[in-house]
Amino acid sequence: MSYSTHLHRLLSPSYGEPISIEAYVDDFLKDEKVTAKRLTADIEKAIQKLSVNAPDWCVESLRAAHMARKLLFTRSAESMGEYVSVTQSLVNFFVNLGPTHPEVKLLQSDLLNYRDHLYSLRLSDSDIANYDGRSLSPTTATIQLLQQTARSLIDVPLFLPGLIAHLPIYVLGKIAAHYEIYEEVRAQNKIFAGLLFVPLTYVALFFYIWYAWFATSLFGLAFSAFTVVILAWYHTSLIDDRYENWKDLVGRWRLFDAVVLGRGMWGRKKRVEETKRAREKCLRSVRTTVKKFKNQEADIMVVWEALKKRVATGEERKMERKGLEWVRDN
Repeated sequence: MSYSTHLHRLLSPSYGEPISIEAYVDDFLKDEKVTAKRLTADIEKAIQKLSVNAPDWCVESLRAAHMARKLLFTRSAESMGEYVSVTQSLVNFFVNLGPTHPEVKLLQSDLLNYRDHLYSLRLSDSDIANYDGRSLSPTTATIQLLQQTARSLIDVPLFLPGLIAHLPIYVLGKIAAHYEIYEEVRAQNKIFAGLLFVPLTYVALFFYIWYAWFATSLFGLAFSAFTVVILAWYHTSLIDDRYENWKDLVGRWRLFDAVVLGRGMWGRKKRVEETKRAREKCLRSVRTTVKKFKNQEADIMVVWEALKKRVATGEERKMERKGLEWVRDN
């Protein structure tokens, strides 16, 4: 998978308030260039409010901010409502204070080092987070793998019917994107394929159930419609969580492969242990930094308020509550 593909899979689109052109019409008739520049500037400001930006392409600050956000907000970091404001605040913090505060610069370096460890081992932060407070031993790695495998096996009979019914849609979407070079066109083709084949699939499934199971009876008409609606809703509501569970299972298998089976070159088991220690160090440093600067820097106050909001509203999942206890205590 190319970097471009990986980048597009991580995109989280959002939409802001529409910009009314009526406010520019009269000025445009008087001075086209000035009005066009003003409109362009307003569009730029609106886009900046909806996106994360690092000045002068500070990639290191951006990557460090993403990793810090994941450590602070644990598993639900990608879906949190304050994604843009929190990430942008962390970027600003690293960019503004990194050059003048050695501890901030060291934290950024540690976060990038931890990120590199994860990337080289093909693991995610959540894979290592499963072992918070526990040693990464062959026993714990085996237990973790067996637990997630059992959960996945229980999910199979519940999720499989919906997956089978929607499988033609996924296959056709893959085929529609296969012959295109550019990622944007691939994404567009998948959307068009979905818009075309999803209704056709549901209609075909409806008539199949109605005709094959109920011989076009009136009761079969209602039952078939109800079944198709429930199947579509059930599959849509489950697919994201099941995909996350699958990624979790793959991550636990890779840890089991490295720690228990000991396969792989360049001492994978040792590198996994180093990655766990790197995460523990980064987690302590990030929390200490937030507590230290929350009353000094407006950007860190934004992060702190988002953390307190999640604790106050109980938005965190059960497995995340332990990771946010330090917020309750401060």
